[in-house]
This record gives sequence, C-alpha cells and structure tokens, in this order.
Amino acid sequence: MANKTGAKGLDLIKVSEGYHTKLPNGDCLAYLDKLPRPVFWSKGYNGLWTIGYGSTGPGITKGTVWTKAQAEANLRKRLKEHEAALNAKQKQYRVKLDQNQYDACISASWNLGHASSLFTEVFTRLKAGDEDGAANAFLKYDHAGGVKVRGLTTRRKAERKLFLEHTEDTLYEASPRLTWMRRIRNFVGSLGIGAYFTWDTLTQVKAFTSDHAGLMLLITAALLYVSFKAIEYFTVQDHFKGLWTPSGDVTTTGETD
Repeated sequence: MANKTGAKGLDLIKVSEGYHTKLPNGDCLAYLDKLPRPVFWSKGYNGLWTIGYGSTGPGITKGTVWTKAQAEANLRKRLKEHEAALNAKQKQYRVKLDQNQYDACISASWNLGHASSLFTEVFTRLKAGDEDGAANAFLKYDHAGGVKVRGLTTRRKAERKLFLEHTEDTLYEASPRLTWMRRIRNFVGSLGIGAYFTWDTLTQVKAFTSDHAGLMLLITAALLYVSFKAIEYFTVQDHFKGLWTPSGDVTTTGETD
C-alpha cells in the first residue's frame, strides 16, 4: 500500500502546475491566478496570489519572491497534508492504493483540495471493484466556476492514465485472502513432498518406489501443479466477480462502509 507521494506524483504536479512566474535568475515571483474558484466566488474576488508550483496561502502576495528550492520545499511540506487525508481515506474504505493510483490521487488533491467529492467516488468505486469507474471519475473534474478549462481536462486525463498504470505491487499482493491461499499452497506442497519421502521408507512400498522413482516424482509434481493452478484460478475468478477487493475485504457491488 502506498502512503507517500512518489516521483511520478511529484512530476505530474510540477508539470501540471508549472513553475511561475520564473525570473531570469531562476527564482519565481507571485502572480495573480484569476481562474475562477467557487470557494472564493464573490464580487470582490479578483484572483488568488500564487507562486512556484501552485502554492497559495498566508504570506504569498504581490511582490513575493521564492527561490526554486523554496518552491520545492513548500510543495513537499504542503503535500503532507494531502497525504494524511488520502491515507485516512484508504483506512476508512479499507482500500489500498498502489503507488501510481496514489500519485494520481495526490495530483488531483493538490489541484482540487483533499476534501473534493472526487475521492469519495474514487474510493466507493474501488471498494465495489469498479476500477475503470474510479479512473473515469477524474474526468468529471475539469471545470472551474462552471466553465470547462482545457488545462484541467489535460490534467485529469493524465491523472486517469497514471491511475490505470499499475505498479509491480499487484492488486492481489495486499489481500489477506491470497495470503491464506499461499499458505494452503505451501502446505499442500510440503505435504506432497513429505509424503513422497515418508512412503519411500515404508517396507511395503519401498520396492515399488525404487523401481518407479521417476513415475512417483512425476505424480507428485502433477499434484502440486494442479493444486497451484486451482488456487490461482479460484483466486482470480473471485477477484473478477467482485467477491474480494485489493484490500481483501469481501464486498458486494455498490457496497460502501
């Protein structure tokens, strides 16, 4: 389970936000972001002072200048708040994100805010086994002030793409159910091998096994192979039927906590 922003998440945020407003010496100067934001919507709202990689807040106003190192440090510092919120969601829904899914959500959280309803939909759909639906939910959030913004559309598509690119820690890795399957598989394997060597010591079968050692080994290998394949088949089938999720929680379609 991922619980911290990875390199792809940082890169996506930096590329999407841009580094503004860059000065000749590499520093950056605060600019007035006039993109409509509903939370600030009022007659007196003329924009939001922003600097670096989309940083806003107290102390950022007209004339504020940061070095690139300051912009980077502020990004990483503020990401901790978004990581904490996303980690709480994973715990609440008992759904474990892989690193790419996590990074896609962090990018969206940085842009939309960690309280965005996007994450409720993403986790609800993942809980129900609807990964495609969770990924497609990103595409709904490309408006600002009721107006569709091309830059947001591009960003949401990039986040969706990253969300669907699984990392090596597969969907099955975190499942307690799969852990038990592996234990059973290992037990069956040990039982089969142990039985082979135990039987070989018995007087009544020793002669037979000595004369047919190759056959006995082949039978043992065949039994082990069938056991492995049966466990693998039923595990994968259960996943696609939605009987268990990446977190290992038994669910039914559409069910949430």
